[in-house]
Amino acid sequence: MRSIVTALGLHALLLGTCVTVFFGILALTPTSPCTGGATSGSCAYGQLPFKLALFGPLLTLPVALLATFLRAHGKPRPGWLYAGLAAVVAELVIALQIAAD
Repeated sequence: MRSIVTALGLHALLLGTCVTVFFGILALTPTSPCTGGATSGSCAYGQLPFKLALFGPLLTLPVALLATFLRAHGKPRPGWLYAGLAAVVAELVIALQIAAD
């Protein structure tokens, strides 16, 4: 049973990471030059929304995978995959909130 939950969590995390990175590239890439101290849109705070949606999930994915399988003694810990998925979703929501302000 644990391996089925782990496989589902792994697929969900990979899909969530791919969707977040893809959406972050399409929705949060600045379409015009960022000048000055823009505090709204995709240029907010030095393109923070774009960087958060792009690099956050790419850093969360290996951390969740390592926490799941490293030193698990043959029994993977699927809770870390779902925690990673929650972190990826939270990163996307935070990036969108920053861009919307």
